[in-house]
Amino acid sequence: MCRWAGKGEWADDLTYSSTHVVGLGLRGPCPHPTKCWLYFPEDDCPFYRVTIFSNYAEGNCPAACAELPTLCLAGDESVHRGPIGAPGGLPPRMSGRAGGKRPTADGAVRGGPYWSLMFEVVESPERPVVQGQCEVAGKQWPAIVGDVLRGALATRLVEADHEVVSVYHRRLEKGYPTPSLKRDGALDQALPYFKSKGVWQRGRFGSWKYEVGNQDHSLMLGVEAVDNVLYGGYEMSLMSPDFVNRRKNADMRYGRK
Repeated sequence: MCRWAGKGEWADDLTYSSTHVVGLGLRGPCPHPTKCWLYFPEDDCPFYRVTIFSNYAEGNCPAACAELPTLCLAGDESVHRGPIGAPGGLPPRMSGRAGGKRPTADGAVRGGPYWSLMFEVVESPERPVVQGQCEVAGKQWPAIVGDVLRGALATRLVEADHEVVSVYHRRLEKGYPTPSLKRDGALDQALPYFKSKGVWQRGRFGSWKYEVGNQDHSLMLGVEAVDNVLYGGYEMSLMSPDFVNRRKNADMRYGRK
């Protein structure tokens, strides 16, 4: 039997990219105290976005009095063995300041302060990520973790002697919906079908529309869905995203004064 009781072809027309989330906890004062999230279009790192999570709230890191062991240094030799870079991704080089003989962690247990980084890496058939394993502090991780560390050095987010006290990795198969030529045709069938079953596919990506997937959009999708359920109101954000997003580049005009 096909998925969705014979409606599997709709799913086949909805494309998406996967997301790797890599987290690093580091000891020391944060060297980027005024930044929140950063975008990286360059080819010297595998991630497209980095969030300095510790800048949002003190509770996002252990208290400075907490004593944690150093797992490794960002420039440890063991971290940088193994596969390097996916096609179009990180080249096989390090930041100049990380070259030469790299320092090694002493394994000491001591207090903070601490700060943290959260990296997001996209994976799709058009943009594969490096495969295999890498070693961080004697533990095997997906090779993308090593790629991220190399990228963090190359983009000067971290220094080779920065102490890493925690590592996190998670792969989300369905990270972001990708707009495609067949998407609207599939949604024109799928969304009414779900609605006929009493299901309103809304929320950030519930309706598979990336262009109305920001936080403000998500809230209005919920408000308008409730109005639709109760009063039959028109769901402007869902049905007319071009009108909702009025400030499109196509609407802007430039000229000499």
